Amino acid sequence: MRVTTVFKRLLRLDGVRVVAVELDGEPGKERVVVDLVRPARRWLVCSRCGFRTRVGYDRSVRTLRHLDVLRTPCLVRLEVRRLACPDCGVVAERLPFARTGSRFTRAFEDSCVWLVRDAPKTVVSRLMRIDWATVGRMIERVVAEASASSADALADLRRIGIDEVSYRKGRRYLLCVVCHDTGRIVWAAPGKSRAVLRSFFDQLGSERCALIEAVSADLHGAWPDVIRERCPNALVCADPFHVIKLAGEALDRLRRQDWQRLRKENPERAVWLKGTRFLLRRRADSLSESERTLVDELADTNERVYRGWLLVDQLRAVYQAADAEQALLLLDEWVRAARASVLVPFIKVAATLAQHRDAIVNAIMLGLSNARLEAMNSTVRLISHRSRGFRRLESLLAMIQLVCGKVPVAGGDGSVEIRTCLCQLRVGSAKTSRAGGVSPWSVLTGDRAGDEGLAAQPGQELVSVAPGAEAGDGREQSERRDECAEPEPDGVPARGIGECRGRKERRPDAIREPRRP
Repeated sequence: MRVTTVFKRLLRLDGVRVVAVELDGEPGKERVVVDLVRPARRWLVCSRCGFRTRVGYDRSVRTLRHLDVLRTPCLVRLEVRRLACPDCGVVAERLPFARTGSRFTRAFEDSCVWLVRDAPKTVVSRLMRIDWATVGRMIERVVAEASASSADALADLRRIGIDEVSYRKGRRYLLCVVCHDTGRIVWAAPGKSRAVLRSFFDQLGSERCALIEAVSADLHGAWPDVIRERCPNALVCADPFHVIKLAGEALDRLRRQDWQRLRKENPERAVWLKGTRFLLRRRADSLSESERTLVDELADTNERVYRGWLLVDQLRAVYQAADAEQALLLLDEWVRAARASVLVPFIKVAATLAQHRDAIVNAIMLGLSNARLEAMNSTVRLISHRSRGFRRLESLLAMIQLVCGKVPVAGGDGSVEIRTCLCQLRVGSAKTSRAGGVSPWSVLTGDRAGDEGLAAQPGQELVSVAPGAEAGDGREQSERRDECAEPEPDGVPARGIGECRGRKERRPDAIREPRRP
């Protein structure tokens, strides 16, 4: 098979023909350059609007980075024509294997973006040998292409959740909207005011706003009014976590007030009350025997805090209601009990819950909460912290859309290659890499300094020996070969990595008989 045919099959680039392959660069800095040719009589397609013509404006030779070949950078070189588009002006033609404005192939960009989902940009830039800022531009191109090619992200929305997340100091917030049915973020923008939420509904449109059935949100004062104004058919659902949080904060304020009072009257008792902070956050049905004893002692010594703890636990029981009538009855009873408790923090909570009475009952009936959004908020903070912050807000929004928006990236097959490399390294056991041998990343990144332990000389087998094992320990080496051995077809016995087909296995310490004359 010719070299050009081999590279044609390996590159997997549509609409081109491989005409030449050469190796450029100094030793240790080699580059594989593949010359490609496109059909001479072809339609020229505008890379922006899709305008088609056969008349070219000019032409030039361009070089694009492709996936590495045998740990050596691979470049593809071809002639690209420009055309005069009536709408976009003079632009380059569209390439089927590269995105608009990119000097990388689509396969290379997809591999980088697939890696950056779970790794910082710095790690990906070192692994793929590109600039750190280039990784960010790749993410923006992939997300923009997915948003333009796929269906409208705001289509078919029925049940949504709204929440804000802090992405940097100085009270900088992002307003995120998630679809409860698909579990992905469909919209995100900086800010958390009414104007930001109105901009989302403006982009959604009045017709699609009328199709929304339920919206879950916290008790933010600005949002419920906007939701009822723009989505007249939607049920507003108060997030259960924030409802219980209000009662928990009221109990904590009550405990601190009594602690401040006891510090002057009875310091020893004040220390004991301070130690019940985390006990008061427990549910009544999850207390142990020792914790129940402390709660009984609290009921005898501090009735105000004990009654506040009972109110919090009773509010949790409201969410166990079977139907709407029972939920309304239990909630109204709790509001009356809180108002009659003469506990100022709980009286304020009762007024707030009475104001959002219908939203609390809707959340109980539909079973909606912002738990999914709170989990995604942790992911957003992890993305920001892992990258040590973002200089541009657009880069953060692109990462959020990539990870939380479930943007499809055709790069998952690269994990097979990584597993293969790690399987080959396992021949010499994990002790070799820890004892100054070879690290898996040196093989993946092409680190020449780390390849000395794997560099096999001509005629030698690529088999590592664990520290402390003698060269004649053929049994241990054969067991390691069998770990990565693959079955051969037609009943041929399996061979380990580094073995040569047809070579007879012989122990190095075997005594060779003298040749007979």
